[in-house]
Amino acid sequence: MRIRLNGSERTAQVGWTVGDLLRNLGVPAFGTAVEVNGVILEGEERENRLLAEEDVVEVVRVVGGG
Repeated sequence: MRIRLNGSERTAQVGWTVGDLLRNLGVPAFGTAVEVNGVILEGEERENRLLAEEDVVEVVRVVGGG
């Protein structure tokens, strides 16, 4: 199925959760903010939220430095 991830069209497997998507991308849960269709998802919400055709997903990693 097609989703939009950080502004780019991508393919995701039917039945994937947001957590599955993050694992497939190699994105660690800690220090990562995730928004789906304008709603920020926290912790377990990522594991329960199934992706749907045309979902808009934004993933942002917090990067520290000095």
